[in-house]
Amino acid sequence: MKYFTDSISSILGRCHGSVSAWLLVLTVFLFLAMPSQAAVLVVHSKEDTQLLKPKYLAVEYAVKTAIDSNPAVAAMQAQYDALMLVPPEVSALPDPTITFGAVNFPTDTFSRSQEPMTQLQIGFSQALPFPGKLDLKKQLAKQSALSAFHEANQHKIEVAQAVKIAWWQIHYIDRAIETLMLNKALMRQFIDVATTQYQAGVGSFQDVLVAKIELSKLKDKETGLLSQRVKQVIKLNYLMGRALSSPIVIGVQNTTTILNIISQEMLQKKAMESQPRLKKRGEQVTAAQTKLKIAQRDLYPDFNLSVNYGARSNARSDLVSIMVGVKIPLYAGAKQSKNISQSRFEITNQQHKSTDEMMKVKALIATYSTNYKRALQQQLLYEKMIIPQAGQVISSMLAQYQVNQIDFYKLVNMQMTKFEYELKYWQAVTHAHQALATLEAAVGEGNIYE
Repeated sequence: MKYFTDSISSILGRCHGSVSAWLLVLTVFLFLAMPSQAAVLVVHSKEDTQLLKPKYLAVEYAVKTAIDSNPAVAAMQAQYDALMLVPPEVSALPDPTITFGAVNFPTDTFSRSQEPMTQLQIGFSQALPFPGKLDLKKQLAKQSALSAFHEANQHKIEVAQAVKIAWWQIHYIDRAIETLMLNKALMRQFIDVATTQYQAGVGSFQDVLVAKIELSKLKDKETGLLSQRVKQVIKLNYLMGRALSSPIVIGVQNTTTILNIISQEMLQKKAMESQPRLKKRGEQVTAAQTKLKIAQRDLYPDFNLSVNYGARSNARSDLVSIMVGVKIPLYAGAKQSKNISQSRFEITNQQHKSTDEMMKVKALIATYSTNYKRALQQQLLYEKMIIPQAGQVISSMLAQYQVNQIDFYKLVNMQMTKFEYELKYWQAVTHAHQALATLEAAVGEGNIYE
C-alpha cells in the first residue's frame, strides 16, 4: 500500500503539486484502503445536499410503528374484535313471540257476554332448539373468531417482514450511493491525471474521454439509485402509516456480527408451534368438524312451546292453553343428509389446505435458510478476499501506469470493477438480512438464532 501511495502521489505531484492534490491523494487512499462502511449523508434529492443531524430510523422502531399505525393491521384487529361478539349472540335462544287476540266474538253483536267461548287472549311462544345445537353454534363462532385472531397476527408478521425488507433495501441504496460518490470523486481525479498526461505529451486524449464516459455512467447510476430510494421511502412510509413524503434516514449498520441460525429441523418445529397461518388452518379444520356436528344435530327436531291465556266475561272461568310443537325433519334425505355429506367434504378440503400450508412453510424455511447462508458466504467473500484483492490490483496498476506500462483504460476498468464488487458486497448484506426477515416470518417468531 505504501508503494501505491508513493506512486499516485508522484503522479499527482507532477500534475499539480498543490495542497489540493495531496487531499485528493488522501481521499483515494482512504477509499481504496478501507471498507466502504463509513457514515453517509442521505440525499433525498439532488438539491438537498446540506449536512444535517438526522434522526436515524431503527428497523425495530419502524416495525413497531407499522404494527401500531398500519391501517390494514387495525382493520384486521377490528374484524377479530367484531367476531368475538358473535358467540354470545348465536348461543342465545331465539326471541320469543307475544300475541294478543280477540277470540270467538259473534259477528252480529260483537258482545263478550253472548257466547261462552268469547275471550280476550294473550299468548307467549318460544322456539327451543334441540339440546346441544346452540352450544355447537357458539363453539363454531369462537373458532371463527380464533381464526380471525391468527389471521390478524399473521398480517402483523407480514407487515413486519415487508418493513424489514424495505428498510434494508433503503440501507443498501444509501450504501450504494455512498460508494458511488466516492467513485465519482476518484474518477474526477483520473480525469485530471489523464488530462495532465495528455497536456504533457505522454498520454492520449482517448484516456480523458474514457474517464469522462465512466463518470457519466456513474451519474446515470446515481439517478437510478435516487429514484429507487424515493420508491422505497414511499413504500416504507405507507407501511408505517405515515405521510408518504416523510423523510427517512438510516444509519450504517454493523455488518461484522454474524448471526447463526438454528437448524432447519428446529426452525420447522418452531413453525409448527408458532406460525399463525398454521394455527389458522388448524382452527379452520376444527371449525369444519364442528359444522359436521351441527349438520348431524339438525337431524334432531326443534321444539316450540306456546302458552295462551283467555279472559272471558260474566264470571266465567278464564281459559289457559299450553302447546308443544315439534319440528320434524321430514325431508332429511334431501336436506340434512346432503348437508352432512357437504360438511364431510369440507373437512377433507380444510385438511388438505392445512397440509399444503404446512408444506409451504417448510419449503419457505428451507429456501430462505439456504439463501441466508449463501448471502452470508458472499458477504464474507467480498469483504475478506475479492475487494481487498481488487484494491491491491489497482495499486499495482497505478504504479505501472506511472511508467507507461499499462493502458489507462485498463486502470479505469479495474476501478469500475472494484466499484461493482463493493455494490455486490452491500447487496449480499442486504439479501442476508432480507432472508432473515422472510425466515422469521415463515417461522412465526424472531427467536431463530443459536
